[in-house]
Amino acid sequence: CRWIRLGFEPGEISLGHYLAVAFLLRLPAVFFSRGYDFLDHQFQYVDPAYHIAFDGSWYRYHDYVQGLRSWVYPGILAAIFKAVAWVGITEPRAMMTATRFIHGAISLVPLAALWIYIVRWVGWRNQRPLLLFIAANALVVYSGVQPTGPTFAVGLALTSVFLFHGPGRLWPFISGLLLGLSFACRFQDAFYGPVLLLAGLIQKRWGASLCFAVGAAITVTLQGLVDLWTWGSFLHSPFRYVSWNIFEGAAESYGQQPVWYYAAFLCGVLILVPPFIKSGLSALREGGRRFPVAAAASLAYIGIHNLVTRKSFRFVIAAVILLLVVYASELLTRKASESKLRTLHRYVFVAAHILALVLASFWYPHRGPVEAALTLGAQQDFRARLVVVDGTNDDVGGHYY
Repeated sequence: CRWIRLGFEPGEISLGHYLAVAFLLRLPAVFFSRGYDFLDHQFQYVDPAYHIAFDGSWYRYHDYVQGLRSWVYPGILAAIFKAVAWVGITEPRAMMTATRFIHGAISLVPLAALWIYIVRWVGWRNQRPLLLFIAANALVVYSGVQPTGPTFAVGLALTSVFLFHGPGRLWPFISGLLLGLSFACRFQDAFYGPVLLLAGLIQKRWGASLCFAVGAAITVTLQGLVDLWTWGSFLHSPFRYVSWNIFEGAAESYGQQPVWYYAAFLCGVLILVPPFIKSGLSALREGGRRFPVAAAASLAYIGIHNLVTRKSFRFVIAAVILLLVVYASELLTRKASESKLRTLHRYVFVAAHILALVLASFWYPHRGPVEAALTLGAQQDFRARLVVVDGTNDDVGGHYY
């Protein structure tokens, strides 16, 4: 209870203490959040990385036949697998736990960037509630520990947005490098680039804007060279991805969601429901004034994704986290004259996100297929050939297991 109270009391928290608390908050998800919550997680990232690292068997989906995916993140994940195996951890579940541990450590980078931004560069007071809320946020923890291209891109995109505000030209340059790498892991993250560049031009940060653009161009070029090496043409995967999903209509074939789909999710995440609508809109307005670039980047990203009929909450996780930073910066700030309804809104908001953190820390999605793969892998007579009756390769949890 004392630690919970400290989160809402005025005062600062050192970067070291902040990152230590954040890492401890990730450990339950590292050890208990097994499985994969969507098929691409396993079959488009973990299995290809397993194939690269150990020449392991894998089911080659059409994405890796047409060249819709970049090999950058599978290559990063394969390097982690090799490092984990080098220290003697080879059993699939233990190796995945170690992999989540490494990802969890890397996920501290965007939190450090947020701390530097609001404590060192801006010098806001009473920032501890916001910092602890973001460190413990379920979406931040989930995207920080789970090994997929899109979730890895979340941390890169967040870090890019925060570091873009840094003084001089070095920080914007690093911001551009990271956004280019984020693009390599999830092509849609390119949409953050024009917003940040426009913000820099509006602020008349000419040198910073140029350095940001140069940094992004460097890593996008490297992604293009990876495609040239793996797929045979420069930037093959993003162009083929757009052609397949948009111009050839493949995205719509996976389902179509209504125009209010993302708005409904946002209302749930922000607890923007009666009787808290007035309080929530006020928090959005005031938080937007405090974080104008983050607010613009978030809303623009979600707005562009809303134009596509194929929608999924996981497509906009980084944008939702940015909006939570904007929103929580105001909602978690206690004011002497605030109403009882605002106080109640704050506690309901925090309680809902604590419950979400528990879920993200202990869930085991696709348990059946994973356990089936582990059981079959232990049988000697299933080593060479596997027959799936009345199903597909998706029904068994990946060649990795």
